[in-house]
Amino acid sequence: MQHYNLCSTFAALGVCWKHSGTLLQYIVEFVGYITKVLHGHLLSIIALYVDDFKLVGPPDSDDVCKDKETLKKKYHMTDLGEISWILGIHVMWDREEGWIALSQQKYLEEVLECFDKANVHPISTPSLPNHHLICLPLPEVDAKHFQRALGALMYLMLGTRPDIAYTIAALGCHAANPGIEHQHALDCLFCYLRRSSDYKLVYRCGVPGGNTILGYMDADWGSDVNDCKSTLGYAFTLSGSTISWSSKKQSAVALSSTEAEYIAGAHAAKEAIWLGRLFAGLQQPSSFPIPLLINNQLAIAIAKNPEFHD
Repeated sequence: MQHYNLCSTFAALGVCWKHSGTLLQYIVEFVGYITKVLHGHLLSIIALYVDDFKLVGPPDSDDVCKDKETLKKKYHMTDLGEISWILGIHVMWDREEGWIALSQQKYLEEVLECFDKANVHPISTPSLPNHHLICLPLPEVDAKHFQRALGALMYLMLGTRPDIAYTIAALGCHAANPGIEHQHALDCLFCYLRRSSDYKLVYRCGVPGGNTILGYMDADWGSDVNDCKSTLGYAFTLSGSTISWSSKKQSAVALSSTEAEYIAGAHAAKEAIWLGRLFAGLQQPSSFPIPLLINNQLAIAIAKNPEFHD
């Protein structure tokens, strides 16, 4: 019901809206919008999540103020000023030096306190090397407590911590029946997060190639000892930091490392297409098609030759 109410409100204001995952991003097109775009001016963007509005626009434009006043006539709103928090993520910036940073340190500290991990011994890696987790028929530890801790860390991973994506995905496969080894792996992750609680994503202006989205992908062939399935991962960077990332187990058993890399490349390519269309819709400059780096020559050759796409 709220969705249709917002759509009708923005439609009456002459606004074009677009979906971005679970986030509704509304691109404001008031009278004179085409003229502004032709003269190189940026769009005014309204980002909405449930009842949380964020308005973005160029610092020398009064469009944001006009948008706020227009929306206040329709909804009861509280203006909190320039953005500093969004969905538990701390937003920091310096316009003169040209950078913006996203951090979830406060949220992480609360999670560590909640699960009594605030004073654990810090380590330098999120998981132990060559540590393979075995599936169990029944849980050996408190499954609900394990799932609560994993879920809390999953929100951290989705927001600002791509460095723990692999570990979270691996532990998630054993959330139904966690064992002592799984709990030990989760404790190691907490130790790593204790050491790296101040890590943040920092985006900078003027970085060489900063206006170009660049994708990286890889696959670990047959890494799961339980079903021989491979693990894929990708990351896309812009302005010196990561903007999109994923790590998950492949749904099919790859018969070779080339096949595993090709499947991973296909998943990364879908994300690249989505990012390209998102940036095009937001009128943001970026190269397209997006470069995707793959470290398997056979997978690259198969991707280039349509005859192999069976």
